[in-house]
Amino acid sequence: MQTPATVTYSCCLRCGRPLTSKKSRARGYGAACYALVRLRIRLTTGTTPAQRAKALELVTDGAILPLRMTSAGLVCQVVSEDGEWIHLTTPTHCSCPHGRRSTSVARCYHTVVAGALAASLRLAV
Repeated sequence: MQTPATVTYSCCLRCGRPLTSKKSRARGYGAACYALVRLRIRLTTGTTPAQRAKALELVTDGAILPLRMTSAGLVCQVVSEDGEWIHLTTPTHCSCPHGRRSTSVARCYHTVVAGALAASLRLAV
């Protein structure tokens, strides 16, 4: 059985600055950006503690990659929990199975992370 490849980043996914520490290179965010995104996730309203915990795990694992800004908001690629699928998500929609069938009341946790990243990027501009 093959071991999964480890991805390392050279620049912060949020602000684009060079990453120097091993920990930052592994997760894709510098210390300040990581703290800001985590804070934004914790402050997200209308989500359950389980959704926020899974969203924090996505950021910690570096499993979300911001792609571009569109009229729908920030578009991100998100790796599924089992690592088998890559989904596209915005702060309001997600292509994962739960995101396709969810309502505004039961949000997909991928959208929580995309919303937190979009909010933190607006602060950087």
